[in-house]
Amino acid sequence: MVIDKIIAGAILVLGMVQIALMYTTANPTPPPTPMLVVTMVVAYIIEAATMFFRRTRPISMLWICILAEAVTKTAAIIQGFQNNNTNNLAILFLGYAVIRYAPKPVPHLIAQTSVYTLMLTIVWAYFNISPASPLLRAGIGAFSGLASFALGVGAGYVVSNNQRLVAAQRQTLLAEERTRIARELHDTTAHHLSSIAIQTTAARAILHSNPTAVEKQLEGISTSISQALADVRATVNTLRTPTEAEATHTPQPTIARIPDLITECRNLGMSIRVTGPGLRTDLTAPEQQCAYRTIQEALTNARKHASGAPVTINLDEAGLMVTTHGIFTPGEPRRIVPGRGSVGMQERANHCGATLINEPDSDGWKVALTWKT
Repeated sequence: MVIDKIIAGAILVLGMVQIALMYTTANPTPPPTPMLVVTMVVAYIIEAATMFFRRTRPISMLWICILAEAVTKTAAIIQGFQNNNTNNLAILFLGYAVIRYAPKPVPHLIAQTSVYTLMLTIVWAYFNISPASPLLRAGIGAFSGLASFALGVGAGYVVSNNQRLVAAQRQTLLAEERTRIARELHDTTAHHLSSIAIQTTAARAILHSNPTAVEKQLEGISTSISQALADVRATVNTLRTPTEAEATHTPQPTIARIPDLITECRNLGMSIRVTGPGLRTDLTAPEQQCAYRTIQEALTNARKHASGAPVTINLDEAGLMVTTHGIFTPGEPRRIVPGRGSVGMQERANHCGATLINEPDSDGWKVALTWKT
């Protein structure tokens, strides 16, 4: 990557600058020997080269870098050079890389930190122990050498934690979006497929006795199929790119479409009575969609599980209630297992901060949605 090339170049440039400074600051200590300069140049080239593998083999590259630093310091001690300056840029970026890219960095990092600390302590002790500079100075020197290493490791932890947090948030958003799409597909397909099934059964029953009525039922089936395709297409569009989705966007249902929904269900033979002054007109778009889908799911369940039962829909400012009359007889065992539709209704209500009741009562089955006050 480009950033790795830039880091490698910076290591080489700083290394050459450090070598040049050794000649200007050598007095009163002996100047660096040619062998020491060659050793340092080779070490800096190796450290720069490790940057190209720090993402794929960070642990190995850090060991190589520590070894290169150790060889350089040993060469300086053997040749009697008393300048202990060092270039820790490679150590900094490799410490970062071990945390970011190694699968299990902690055990290796403990060993590498121990070896690097021991090396720095020995080197600084050699350069700094004298009657005027006790062991404390050597310890401080070793600590300053570890500062860049610790900085790289700390930066790696911060970035890794942020990456994990972002990944977790992305997974949460994806899960929520998958749930939303599944809910939309269920609500639309369940409603339209149940209406198609009812109309198909009715058409088959009067196929020979009333061809005109059969034609009407077939027109209803065609309409239901078209509406189902439109709703499914609108849901699938959310999986496309924003430009494609906007170009083929189908508006989500609002409370203005509730009368059409009721008329459609009445045409399927359902007995539906509507009471109340009507829903609030200041509902937000999610609240209007929630109201529509709740009524749609309640009517779909009434057709599926209580065919022929009358339904009452009450709409007022507090919310809505859909009652399917006469499903249960007194004392009948009731084992209620929420289906996908019931789960979807509850999720929509939770999203809007509304309260949902979806349970049997003495008159049958009640679905009530109440807005927050």
